[in-house]
Amino acid sequence: PQLFVYRDMVFGPDTPITYDAITVDNSATLRVGGGSTIAVTGALTVKGDSTLLLQGKNTAALGAGGGRGEGVTGSAAAGTGLTLTFPLHALVSLTSAGR
Repeated sequence: PQLFVYRDMVFGPDTPITYDAITVDNSATLRVGGGSTIAVTGALTVKGDSTLLLQGKNTAALGAGGGRGEGVTGSAAAGTGLTLTFPLHALVSLTSAGR
């Protein structure tokens, strides 16, 4: 299946997300919780002033020197050019400019 996000949408932490293609458009935000996995066999497109927001988890103790944060991991079919690996304790945001 294909996912077309035209208004704000949230996937919670640790969610396996698998689609043939993902398009975020119309100034929408697709928010993905930490520990999630995105697998896309086709295109992942962010356009029309939209945002793909990849969040971390287990981040509360990082500033105090404890714990280990976890981000979002993504994969795509060979030749599609998508590689997402954000093992971060901070927020990552990819935003399109214009249409």
